[in-house]
Amino acid sequence: MVSITSVCFDIGQSHTSTSGTVEFVISQTKKLWDEGSDVVLFPEYMWGTFAQYHTPQPDLNALADIFWGQAWPRLQSALTRTGKTVILGSVPRRDAQGKLYNTCPIICSGEVIYQDKLALTPWESMFAGGAQITPFTLPSGQRAAVLICLDCEMPDLITKLKNSTPRLDILFIPSATESLMGVERIARCASARAVELGAVVVTSAICGEVAGYEFLDANIGRTGFYLPSLAGLESVTRIRESEPQTSGYSVDTFKIAQDVFDIARNEMTTTNPANIAPSQDICVIEMPYNPQHQVRG
Repeated sequence: MVSITSVCFDIGQSHTSTSGTVEFVISQTKKLWDEGSDVVLFPEYMWGTFAQYHTPQPDLNALADIFWGQAWPRLQSALTRTGKTVILGSVPRRDAQGKLYNTCPIICSGEVIYQDKLALTPWESMFAGGAQITPFTLPSGQRAAVLICLDCEMPDLITKLKNSTPRLDILFIPSATESLMGVERIARCASARAVELGAVVVTSAICGEVAGYEFLDANIGRTGFYLPSLAGLESVTRIRESEPQTSGYSVDTFKIAQDVFDIARNEMTTTNPANIAPSQDICVIEMPYNPQHQVRG
């Protein structure tokens, strides 16, 4: 059994200070771990909440300095626990050349993994896109990966995961969406990813807003859980989504039995796209326009 808790995080909720927010995240993560969660998933851009404690409000470079200089050392020290994993949303990260990335820091049983966002929205032009997906193995043995928000909507990235070895068991999607259409896109693509990869998919999201902080407008989000559609999973809840929320902190915990992963890997009596590849390279050919081919009635 693997227990995963997904967090909907209100970036406008005050915890008094930067350090207060860090301690809140630490205490909530430890509480969820103590209650049996193996993995806690926080959402994209959750650390933008720091803007409410600073005047003037930080630009992305300043936000990166605040997180990596002040918050990260405390988080890494406090949230290193054997057998437990926390996926700490995302935050701007500046490399040695000064390039900014939207990066998800992951602490898995003490090991640190960084996953950059790969596909960028038009309003993320200040960021550079990441160049790789870095799967990792959970202490319970499942192979996992993180795709940040828009990345889960990119089928070519999913093909790379489908063709990777060993096969993926769980896909985590931290997201930030400002409209119901964004919430819907994440949900619809997450469900498709579960079918295509034969994997468990879990989503998290921010909600709320920091007054006056232009980078993060009002946000709406929800948590989600998706399984592939395969024989043997008929009696299991395969889709579970919370109601979209515009404010408030909430969590949802999903418990996945080991036989779900076994079925996802091995089920062959029903069509399992994760185990099927085209028999040959497929081309897309544009047919020349020929008015004689038009059907007339």
